[in-house]
Amino acid sequence: MRICVVSVDVEEDLDGEKSFRGVENLNRILEVFERFDIEATLFVTGEVLEKYQDLVVRWATKHEIACHGYYHTPLYELAMSEREKQLDDFWGLCKRTLGQEPKGFRAVQHTIDDTQLKLLEKRGFLYDSSVISNYVPLMRYVGYKGKAPAEPYSPSCRSYRDKGNMSILEIPVVPLAFGIPLTGSWIRMFGPKFYRMLLLVKKPPLLSFTMHSWDCVELTSRYSRNTGTGFVEMLSDLLGRIETSYTFVSAYRLLQGIGGHDNI
Repeated sequence: MRICVVSVDVEEDLDGEKSFRGVENLNRILEVFERFDIEATLFVTGEVLEKYQDLVVRWATKHEIACHGYYHTPLYELAMSEREKQLDDFWGLCKRTLGQEPKGFRAVQHTIDDTQLKLLEKRGFLYDSSVISNYVPLMRYVGYKGKAPAEPYSPSCRSYRDKGNMSILEIPVVPLAFGIPLTGSWIRMFGPKFYRMLLLVKKPPLLSFTMHSWDCVELTSRYSRNTGTGFVEMLSDLLGRIETSYTFVSAYRLLQGIGGHDNI
């Protein structure tokens, strides 16, 4: 059975104005998920959880709420003490707001490292989903540091891109083909027809479909092409095509299915 993990990074908008229109209009994406009976993982920043508690509580009735840091800051900009504080603050806020502990984490811009994985394991997180297993040759992305396994694995304490024996599980972000990611920004750039062609070329056992909350609102920034209604229409088109070959799951449902976590 092929599995597609569906996730949304729920954060401030990509417009430099510290706005949250994507958060306020996330239902545009969630309504599409509902049509396909998708339980997604929403990687929410602590700032979003703090400002929009009622919305997050509503989302949690159908989707997994996981941690995307407290503020939308890449990990390489944070000292160890600040990393620990952000995890502790998110953990406490999540328990107070949702009555449960977060299970998963995704680093901003996928900037995970060995230090952060050890902090996550110590804090009690069950999984991380920050590692990008492969990326387009000759293209750069701040979060991609080299190839990693394309299936869930226990990372090595010496290198997070290698298999090892840490208790935390890594659920990597796996591209569709040739390192090309199935993400909101790439979809908006190339369109559904391009991805339908890729699906004819390759169907990996595990596939990641990721997007951002701000994909669903019209932006005017550098990366604003096909945001808003255009993206929502593309999303519906692609999910319909992927559904014929994949089962959609949240990251935590995948974790449960692997075994050993069914009673958590």
